[in-house]
Amino acid sequence: MILLELKEVTKAYIEKGKHFSAIDEIDLAVKEGELVVIVGPSGSGKSTVVRIAAGLVPPTKGQVFYKGQPLLGPNPNASIVFQNFALIPWLTVQENIELVLEARGLPPRQRIRTALKYIDLVGLDSFEDAYPRELSGGMKQRVGFARALAVEPEILFMDEPFSSLDVLTAADLREEFLKLWTSGKLSIRSVVMVTHNIEEAIFMSDRIVVLSARPSKVVGEIEVSLPRPRDTHSRDFESIMDQLYSLIVSSHISK
Repeated sequence: MILLELKEVTKAYIEKGKHFSAIDEIDLAVKEGELVVIVGPSGSGKSTVVRIAAGLVPPTKGQVFYKGQPLLGPNPNASIVFQNFALIPWLTVQENIELVLEARGLPPRQRIRTALKYIDLVGLDSFEDAYPRELSGGMKQRVGFARALAVEPEILFMDEPFSSLDVLTAADLREEFLKLWTSGKLSIRSVVMVTHNIEEAIFMSDRIVVLSARPSKVVGEIEVSLPRPRDTHSRDFESIMDQLYSLIVSSHISK
């Protein structure tokens, strides 16, 4: 079943009196059960695609469909993990999570129960009353994951969620998220993620969608059927990495 579909989606802007397109006639279909990663050169509009797919930004042309129905505004069945944590500094860990649940209309007791459940799920048990300033970067992003998961979305968007973290912390969080994703403990039916890290894309994804330089088009897709957990030093992994790198470079040069 196709959960999300973008058809001929274009996003154009006017800057200093000049008209330009960030993305141009993007077609993308995300099936239920897929973890799709979008890669491409810097400035290729990867984040723009995610925001349009989530219904946060309207396309200039084209249309977004969710479960076969046109998406005309923010998708209530979606949630986003951002690169920069986006936590409210004067609220505790629990309060940051409860805030999005309150916005969804959950009553107080259910908000508390749900917030604590996801705090525990992402490994932040006993940090409920901590403020963002008291947390490391990795812990802040765990709060970001807990907040996104707590609304129990059907589709999760992740915009470079590990890029602000040090190498070891990012590796730990990637592995922990994949364990949750494959465990069946989450409500999520599909994931769409943006990254500029080729190795991360292969490590995480079921399918990689490659964008060209701006104005971005889809120039190719690569299926990643390697069993998990994946060995980044295996011959098959390195073969896909070479293929992906070549596709990105060739699309950039052709522009």
